[in-house]
Formats: sequence, C-alpha cells, structure tokens
Amino acid sequence: MRRRLRALRNSARFRLTAVLTAVFGLGGAVLMGIAYLLLKARLPVKPAEIVVAPKGGDPRALAESAKLASARGLADRAVAASNAAAVHQILVYGLWSLAALTVLAGVLGWWTAGRALRPVHAMIAGQRRFAANASHELRTPLAVQRAAIQIGLEDPASEELAEVRDQLLAANTRTQRLIDGLLLLASSESGVHEREPVRLDLVVAAEVARYAQAAREAGVRVAVRTRTHGHAPPGPVTVLGDEVLLGHLVGNLVRNAIAYNRPGGTVDVEVGAGRALRIENSGPPVAAADVARLFEPFERGPRGTGSGLGLSIVRAIAVAHGGRVRARPGPDGGLAVSVGLG
Repeated sequence: MRRRLRALRNSARFRLTAVLTAVFGLGGAVLMGIAYLLLKARLPVKPAEIVVAPKGGDPRALAESAKLASARGLADRAVAASNAAAVHQILVYGLWSLAALTVLAGVLGWWTAGRALRPVHAMIAGQRRFAANASHELRTPLAVQRAAIQIGLEDPASEELAEVRDQLLAANTRTQRLIDGLLLLASSESGVHEREPVRLDLVVAAEVARYAQAAREAGVRVAVRTRTHGHAPPGPVTVLGDEVLLGHLVGNLVRNAIAYNRPGGTVDVEVGAGRALRIENSGPPVAAADVARLFEPFERGPRGTGSGLGLSIVRAIAVAHGGRVRARPGPDGGLAVSVGLG
C-alpha cells in the first residue's frame, strides 16, 4: 500500500511539474516570437537613399550617378547581412535562454509541486488512517457480540443469559456511542450554516449538571465560575452558534475532565466574557509532546477507555464556529483546554 501511495504521489507530482513547465515554455516561446517580430519590423531595410539627378548628358555626372548606385547596392547588401546576423544572434541567444529558463522552471515546478501536494497527501493519508481506525473500532464490539452469542448461548443457563445480555448491551452501547461520535464529527466538520445567539454560561451549567452524578461517583469536584472584565459582576455570556453543537463541545470536555481524573481530583470550568471557555482538571500527567496527538481521532489519553473522538469533536466544533482550541499539560497533571469562539 505504501509503495502504491508513493507511486501515485510521484506520478501526480510529475504530471503537475510537466504542466507547469509546459505552460512556462509555451508562454516563453510566444513572448520570444512576439519580440522577434517586433525587432524585425524595426530593423532598417535600406540605408538612407541619396539621389543625384544628372544634368543634361554630362558624362561626368552620369559616371558619378553610377558610382552612387553601386555604393547604394553595396550598402543595401551590408544592411541585409547585418540584419540577418542580428536576427540569428537573437534567435540563438533567445532559444538558449528559453531552454535554460524552461529547465529552471521544471526544477522549481518539481519543488513547488512537492510543496503543494504535501498537505493533500497528508490529508489522504489521514483519511485512510481514520477509516482504518474506525473499521477497527467498529469491528471490536461486533466481535464481542458475536463471541457472546456463539459461546454464551450454546447451552445457556439463567445466569449465563444474564451475563450474555450484559455483554451484548455493553457492546451495543459502545457501538452506538462510536457511530454517534463519527456522525457528530462529520456534521461538525461540514460547518455551521445557521447561527443564533446562545447563552454559553447556561450551556455550561446544563452540561455540568448532566455529569454531576458521574463526578460524584468518581470522587471528583467540579467548580464553575464566570469571569468578567474588571470588577463587573458576572453576567450572561452570549455567543453566535449552534446550541446543540456547543452543548456537545462543552459536554465532551466535561466528561473527559471527569473520566481522566483521580479520586479526590478537581475540574475547574471557567466561562469568559470574551466568548472563551477554559476547562482544567487534575489527573495523570500528560507529556507536552502528546497533547497535539490527543486531538487526533481514536487517540486516547492515559487509562483511556472511550472511543477517542471527544477532543477531535471539540476541535471540529470550535473550528466550525470560527474559533480554535488550545491545550497544555496542567500544573497538577491532567490537561488545561482553552476554547475561543469567533
């Protein structure tokens, strides 16, 4: 597969280079042809004519006129020879220059094509990797379901049926969450077509309340505050966007902050007046070099058990709203994620 991708990449690069070189060569040839025609038209064809009219039948005047005619013929031939030499030199030097510049254009075109195609091939490779990871993630719960059905139902007892039911429900739930995450990721990357005012502070409050039970069970304390400019009292924080997608963004961050934490840990949620959201949690240390990787689909943090789509969905939703996501390791472990919305 890698050889095939490399061959396709080289083939596309060669074709793009050939097109760029051909366009440059054709344009150079046209310009050189126009310059040749303009120069040829401006070259003198004959020297300035000197006309001497002999008076009467004076033999000396006739002889002088004949000498002038002969000199004029020599001058015409000299001008023609000079024009031919000039045109020949122009053609030779022009063709050599055009050939050299075409070769240079080919080299630059090869380099430019490589630079231009690099992000395209990176995107294709990422899509292939995403499809392979998605297939693997979907295959795992299906294999669990098949094994549970084949093994657990061969000679089932009542307690075995209950165990098989629990396994099937867990696998089905995992599959459903994965499919929902893939659909949400795809819809987020397609952009937000209609925006309306959304109270970000209320969305945060609703999502924190939604995961309050999970936080209690994990022994994690969640604190929420609204930050305003100066000494003004906390007020509503309104952004333009899609309320459902923003709810998923906040919910994924809160759920991850609780899941990747420790008993007795904390989750600090801060809503800023500048249409910003910041969530920081305690937990296992995260290396700075691994932070960017966590935003790739199916990448999980320490002790990760989810689908690995949470932070990918967060980034896609933020970008769809004209914003961006920044993350860094927390001072006490865990991760500090800041989301700025446009």
